Amino acid sequence: MKRLVESARFLSTGLALLLATVVAPSPAHADQSGHQGRVMQLRINTPGSVAHSSFHGSVTLKLEASNTLVEYRWGGSSCPAQKLSDPQLDVLVTAFVQRNDTKLTPTYTMGEGNGTRCLVGFELVAA
Repeated sequence: MKRLVESARFLSTGLALLLATVVAPSPAHADQSGHQGRVMQLRINTPGSVAHSSFHGSVTLKLEASNTLVEYRWGGSSCPAQKLSDPQLDVLVTAFVQRNDTKLTPTYTMGEGNGTRCLVGFELVAA
């Protein structure tokens, strides 16, 4: 009987540890600095858009040393914690309009889905 109680105690301890690792919160992703580029596209999905639930907007950069285009999103199910304020959007619009004179370096975290980059900050530099 004593052996049965010890086995049950061992099993319950093991199950508790297993459950703790399964339901433990995942660590937050650290901010990463993206490569500098010029704003080539700015997309805003209004609440009436079918895409709005997926993401509220995106900015696409053409990287400095190549012709590579990289998209950074915010809002929606792709990047639920990342929101941009109206003044921040105004700055991105200005960077788009003045793309020949302005370079943008994004700060991002990885979002939901394969390779989705979520814009969490940015720096503008005069070209």
